Amino acid sequence: MFTQFKPVMVATLLLAVDLAQMGLDPEQGVDQHYFPRARDSGKEIVPLEDMVQSFELSAVSKSNAVFDLEKLAWMNAEYLRHLPPERLLPLVQGELGKEGFRIQDSGFSARGPDAGEQQATSTAEERERFERSVLLLQSRARSLKDFSQSGRAFFSDEFDYDPAACKKFWKDPALADYLDALAARLEATEPFGVGETEETLRALAGEKKIKAGLLINASRVALTGQAVAPGLFDVMAVLGRDRVVTRLRRATEFVRNASSRTA
Repeated sequence: MFTQFKPVMVATLLLAVDLAQMGLDPEQGVDQHYFPRARDSGKEIVPLEDMVQSFELSAVSKSNAVFDLEKLAWMNAEYLRHLPPERLLPLVQGELGKEGFRIQDSGFSARGPDAGEQQATSTAEERERFERSVLLLQSRARSLKDFSQSGRAFFSDEFDYDPAACKKFWKDPALADYLDALAARLEATEPFGVGETEETLRALAGEKKIKAGLLINASRVALTGQAVAPGLFDVMAVLGRDRVVTRLRRATEFVRNASSRTA
């Protein structure tokens, strides 16, 4: 299959496949990275072919070349951060599809590792939720893999809690009651927006005479499974009332069961 190609071309092709499997966009070449930056800063833009023709070996450093994956990940993150929605959404949809999520009409469902396939709900509300989730995660994503891995909870109801996050933010047995009370309050919060959910949480924290940060950190783990995520109240607004309440009550049972095992 590859016999008609020069070895360097085969190596480049295989490398591109590996990079794509790492969640790096194969279309992000050096020209795609630098062209918009040169344009926006008013710098001269010349074709890559002209750069090749003006290349001089004497200008090359004698040090060994370094393939810096960390720098590549940073470049890819910068690229993802500046992608317009019409370009980013299909990429994320493709990544989720490869990882076992079923995306229909920009709604979502997922196959968990031990769960049967869920049916997608192709409604205008779900399509909007999918798009808002992608855009909320965009500034934090270093690769497309981040959407299906650390961002899994935004596209599936099947996700695990990070053990380190549980150990750090769910160690207080009283949190079960706090999370349960928060679920009840949020169930009645109307409208269910960023400002309203924050007001509800902080009011509850005041009544319980606890720091709001205790509830915020515990709720973040409950809703995303992670210790680090976008702002909690943005997350709540994107997930919607039903999922937020359901996940808080699921976390309530988890914390109660964990406390009973260690008692």
